[in-house]
Formats: sequence, C-alpha cells, structure tokens
Amino acid sequence: MPSNQDATDSSELKVGYYLDNFLTLVDYVQSRYRHLLLDTEINFADTIRSLDLQAARLYVRLILRTGPFFRLDKIHYPEIIDIDIAVNELHKKRFIKINDSFSAAELLPFLTCQELSLLCQSLAIPLKFNQLNKQQILSLILTYDHKLLDTYLSEQYCFLYPMYAELVQIYRLLFFGNLYQDMSEFILEDLGVLKFEKYQIQDKDRLFQSRELLEQTLWLLNLDTELRLAIDKKNSAEVMTQLDKIVALDTQYENIQRSQQKALILGARFLEKCKYVELALKYYQQTNYPPSRERQVRIWEKLGEDQKALEQLEMIEATPIDDSEQEFTRVFSAKLKKKLHLPFNKTKRLSHPSKTLELKRCDNLSIEQNVLNHYLARGWDGFYAENTLWNGLFGLFFWDIIFSSSIGAFFNPFQRGPKDLFSFEFRHNRQEKITQRLQELIQKGSYKKRILQNYQEKYLTANFLVRWKHLKLEYLKLTLEAIPAQHLHLIFNLMADNLGANRSGFPDLFVSRDETYQLIEVKGPGDQLQLSQRKWLKHFERWNIPYHVCRVTWL
Repeated sequence: MPSNQDATDSSELKVGYYLDNFLTLVDYVQSRYRHLLLDTEINFADTIRSLDLQAARLYVRLILRTGPFFRLDKIHYPEIIDIDIAVNELHKKRFIKINDSFSAAELLPFLTCQELSLLCQSLAIPLKFNQLNKQQILSLILTYDHKLLDTYLSEQYCFLYPMYAELVQIYRLLFFGNLYQDMSEFILEDLGVLKFEKYQIQDKDRLFQSRELLEQTLWLLNLDTELRLAIDKKNSAEVMTQLDKIVALDTQYENIQRSQQKALILGARFLEKCKYVELALKYYQQTNYPPSRERQVRIWEKLGEDQKALEQLEMIEATPIDDSEQEFTRVFSAKLKKKLHLPFNKTKRLSHPSKTLELKRCDNLSIEQNVLNHYLARGWDGFYAENTLWNGLFGLFFWDIIFSSSIGAFFNPFQRGPKDLFSFEFRHNRQEKITQRLQELIQKGSYKKRILQNYQEKYLTANFLVRWKHLKLEYLKLTLEAIPAQHLHLIFNLMADNLGANRSGFPDLFVSRDETYQLIEVKGPGDQLQLSQRKWLKHFERWNIPYHVCRVTWL
C-alpha cells in the first residue's frame, strides 16, 4: 500500500471518497464471496457500517496507510471535525487499540531525533546524537531498561493501532486477486488519471472457488513478501527460512504452484549471486520453471560435476519448455561436450549485421539517445522504441480480443488485462479470434485504422501492454507507415504464442527514411546481447526484417 494515500487528495475528489470506495470494495466482495467468508469477516464489514461517519472515515484513513502505529498528535484530517470523539468510538467498538502494551521497540521509530533526544534527557541516557544516525540511536536506547522506556512513551504520547488489518487484506485479495493493487486504483479512476476497460464479470469466473485456495494464496503472498524483504536486506539465512516454508506448502492449485516456483527461482538466484551455489542448487531442484534447469547445469559445471551437468542438459534438450531453454542447450551443449571430449555439433554462431559508431560521449544523454541523435542528424526519423512500441502495437491491435469475455479471465473492475494474458493459455483460449485478426492484418488494409482508432478511443485506459506516457501517436503513425503488414503479422504471431516470454528483447531504436526502416540494437563497449535479444534478432534474420546491431565506441 502507499505510504500515505492522503497525498492523492484533490479538490476534484468528493469529501470522504476513500470511505465510499472502501465500502464499494466491501460490498463487491460480500456479493461475490460471502459463501467463502468467515463470520468474523462478515461481521467486520457490517460493524463498519454501524460506526459514526467520523469514526468510519478515521478508521479507513488509518487502515489504508502504512503503519501499523499512528500518533494521535500527528493525525489531522479537515473532514473529520473531532478526532478525539472518533478515536473514542473506534476504541469502544474495538476497531483500534490505544497505548495497549505496545513495546518501545515498536514505538521508538515513530519519534523524531529531537524527540528521542528529549527522551534521553528525561531518562538520563547519555548519548552523543551528533555522532550517530537514527538507527544507531534507536539500537543504543533499546539497551536501557524497557520498562522505563515503555512508561515514558505511554505518558508522553498517544499511539493508535488500527485493528483487523488481516481482514482488510483478505477483502483486498478477494477483490483485486493480488496484494500489489490497492485503493489508489479507485482514486485514479475518480480523478480521470486512468480509465479502466469495461468487460463482463460473471459469477462463474470467480478467482477463488474455495476457502482453501484463498488461504493458501494469502499464505504464499505473505511468504513472498517476507522473502523479498530478506533479499532487500541481503539476509541469506532469512531467505533460506522463507524458501523452506515455500517449499513445504503442499498445494493442488496450478496458479499457486506457479507462484511457488517463481518465488523459488527468485530466492535461489539471490543465493547463487551470494556464492552459496550448492544451497541455490538445492532450491533450483525443487522446480522446472525456467531458468531453473539452466541454472542447475551451470552450477554442476561450476562445481566440476560435468557428467551431472551433461545429464541435466540432455534432459532439457529432450523436453525444452520454452525458447530460452532451446537457445541455452544450443549454445552450452557444444561447450560442455567439448570439455568432456565427446563428439558434438559445432555451434554456428549467428552473425548479425552490425555497424560501429565512434561518438563523442554526452554524459547527460543515454547511449541510445546518443545513437538516435546521430541518425536524426542524417535525415532519419525515429525514436527510442524497445519493448514499448511492440507491446503497444499488439495491445492496440488486439484490444477487443484482450478484453473479451473468457472463463476466469476477469474478476474485478480494475484489471489491466485478463488473468491469462502472459501465459500460453492466452492464445489457446482465444485461438479463433486471434487467427482471424492475424488474417485480417494480411488480407485487409484496415489494421492501421484499427490501431490508430483504438489509440484515440482508449487513450489512458489501463492495459498492461500499452504505456500511454511513452507511446506517442506520432511514433505509431511513423511506424505504421514504414513497416509492411507482413512484418507485423510475423512479429504479432510469435508474440501471441506466449506474451510472458515474447514481450521483451526488442531492439532499442526504430528509425525510418525514404520508405525504409531499421530496428537498431545499441551496445556500448563491453555490452553483450542478452538471450531475449538474440532470440528476436534470430527471427528478424530469418524473416528478412531490417535490423542491425550498433556497437558504440567513445571518442
């Protein structure tokens, strides 16, 4: 959640908008999932409606902010006339705790350095504040008598702790289907900053069909959060603790299994980078999700276990899961077999058309912008494109298909695309519609009109594939005038196979001149092509799509 949603307040928003939006969310969840809710969760929603308007507003204000503790003296909302009366009602109805056995370790971070200095003076704690940062100050203060600290804090400050955060989390999960979206989605729409597509949501398309699925999803999401925090803190022991919990989760649900595998890859990659390669191997072996099998091969080879690396590599060669595994085996197989003195087919390294540019470095510009300026000065039109252009073109051309009704695809009003958008199932579930649209691209000349019309009509409507801030209309027009329909067909057809894997790796720049165009991948000194980039360049080579690699050296 945002650290402070109050920052989004605007004169354009209705007074108390946040309470209205929260109740909308609650009502939606109750109407669709009441059969999954426990009595305490149902009663929670009912009790909120029984609160006085001022108390209800204060509770929602607090529960939607990052806490979990709030100082009464720091709470100021113009629409809540008497904070004290609202606090008293919330306390009476057990919606908040007030100075209720909170520990000094929990509360001290909410004091300023000046307030911490006053505390030290009052309790005769000798600290030289000018020589310490806040974290060091807190650590030293906490070495003193905790009872004295607790007493001081309860006498000097009034701390509030809003209750039922875990129930609000359940309501958010049931509504959004995830925990990364929050109430700001309502505000974006209220302000007109972002619109959301209208699509059909059917009762049979509920994301959560059982209480078990809900609880396992929530459990895994919280584990994933703890894992990411541990990675941010570079705490390898805690990373392993969370990974072991994730491994231990026994589930029959495919979407949870996929999330498990992604979390295992994330944690294993961290351990590998920290040089705990054998520990990383242990977690990679818990999943086949790419690139786990590739990493296992590389680790076995690094450990000197070449035969085990070869066995794993041959398993991948026999049953590759995706293009990345095929490309890996193509390159690594020759290297490993050569090392083991085994016969192998020499890998023919694909030679991409390339140009070398000697440019004067301009430090306030990216290397891509430096190259683009070089082409613009020589009469080319162009722009920085990378993935934004191609994802945007795909999203605009297939807009109505992306947001068409499909079983289990849509389950709340604030989705940027269907649930299966980045999986193999996306095309499978819409095969006939996608095939017809691709045929239209070749057989009719209306594809340009469709793309440009959708740009105009859907502008600022949320779509995972369309980044409105960076996809300018002039860029679209330049692209559509230059690229033949056949080239778009080839690219879109491959993207549709698996958007999750094929929506990245596109060249950095698009330039055109005299009815021709070029896709340019920019590489600075020492930079190498990434796997996803090599994949697309290989396709461009096969399809005769004009591209080259621009290798920059600095004057």
